[in-house]
Amino acid sequence: MGRRFRIEIGVERHVYPECRLSEKGIEYVGSKNETENGKSCQRWDVDTTLLRELTYPYSFSFYDLTRSISPENHCRNTGQLDRPWCMVSDLNTVWEYCDIPVCENLDPLECKLSQSGIEYVGKLNVTISGYPCKPWLEVCAKMPSACEQLGSRFPDELDGNHRFCRNKAPSYHGPWCFTYSDDGIEWEYCDVPFCPPTDQKRCDIRVGGRCVSRGGNQPYMNPTNFPDDLHAHHNYCRNPNGDEGVWCYKASGVGRDYCDVPKCP
Repeated sequence: MGRRFRIEIGVERHVYPECRLSEKGIEYVGSKNETENGKSCQRWDVDTTLLRELTYPYSFSFYDLTRSISPENHCRNTGQLDRPWCMVSDLNTVWEYCDIPVCENLDPLECKLSQSGIEYVGKLNVTISGYPCKPWLEVCAKMPSACEQLGSRFPDELDGNHRFCRNKAPSYHGPWCFTYSDDGIEWEYCDVPFCPPTDQKRCDIRVGGRCVSRGGNQPYMNPTNFPDDLHAHHNYCRNPNGDEGVWCYKASGVGRDYCDVPKCP
């Protein structure tokens, strides 16, 4: 179960996310917007062409940065450089590193701060359907080119024991991993909860109930209309068609019904 989390900005103690948990700081999603030399950071969308050049060969666009928290002109590390940095408005300088302190508590959060969970560095190692995750290097041995790209986006060491859920490709909806399964699934998303912004009860969008996954006799649903992966076992309440509220197909097999999902506090 994820521990309680509160964003603490402007305090002397180095509390995540206003500090980094690793040397590269890929997981850093704080609000620092000044370089180590005191220069103001530019918005990431000021020059997207330059941004792609700086992050070559795994070009990172401003759209990708918007999938992490508050990226307007905040220091980030897209994976290709040694630590968080930003672009600056200077005739002689294109970009500079930022001075991001190391967190006092290096234990990662077992929850995510953004929808995509790009910053997640927790220890969850099973998928949403309960399949165990494969070690990343086991897959990389078969797909070296994919491993090279994934490795550049891992803040922690990619060793033989690393089988934790991660999201290092912005095209994915959230943390995921390669799987061992009996039904041919090669990868699947992991059920990483959102971090509660206060000490109030966390709002869980995965509402249980007598729902069934979409069968072959049900109307087609566009996967892009779902906030998560529309996998074979997906029977959670959702609203992919802009209806009055979230709903699901009835377990009885006859029709569908709305779900009673409370508003987050």
